[in-house]
Amino acid sequence: MAAKAAVKDVGRAMDIPYMEVDRLAKLIPTTLGIELENALKEAPQLRAAVDADPRLKDLMAVALRLEGLARHASTHAAGVVISARPLTDIVPIYKTNRDEITTQYDMNALERIGLLKMDFLGLTTLTVLNDTVNMIEKNRGVKVDIDNLTLDDAETYKLFARGDTTAIFQFESHGMRDILRPLPTHAHRRSHRLECALPPRPDPRRHDR
Repeated sequence: MAAKAAVKDVGRAMDIPYMEVDRLAKLIPTTLGIELENALKEAPQLRAAVDADPRLKDLMAVALRLEGLARHASTHAAGVVISARPLTDIVPIYKTNRDEITTQYDMNALERIGLLKMDFLGLTTLTVLNDTVNMIEKNRGVKVDIDNLTLDDAETYKLFARGDTTAIFQFESHGMRDILRPLPTHAHRRSHRLECALPPRPDPRRHDR
């Protein structure tokens, strides 16, 4: 439970009106990973709001104790733990509400004690690739060996450099496409936006200005 989450959850449990709790949570600085103890020191308005209301003071006292604790048990969508011995001999086990058997250790702790965690992803992308290969063979008469594609195809790299990666797994988000595009393209785009935002320059050849 991070700082804001702890405040909001405790406020809900104490039946304090949402608007008041939300206002208090917004006074917590947005510094990444900030803790409530530091937030109270860095934000005078937060400290003043807590000191002025006994209910909020009680809320903060409980939130300080709960901060950092696990809020709920989450399960990795594709993570599978592999062990040569029964997991019950090595790690604590947890059963979800869907009767799934999971470990109570996260992936980093599992690796530290020597267990193997593998991600088995069910990707629609693989079906798309298979359908594409079949369609190319059917419509073009060309058999594409998907397992032995050349890794130096210039046209493919040009496509990536343009950011034309919609529907390409791991490269279709806006952030990834921005990273793929060359820096000169970014500079050109920024300068173009700047020129569009500025008023047109007067033509020195015209005397009526």
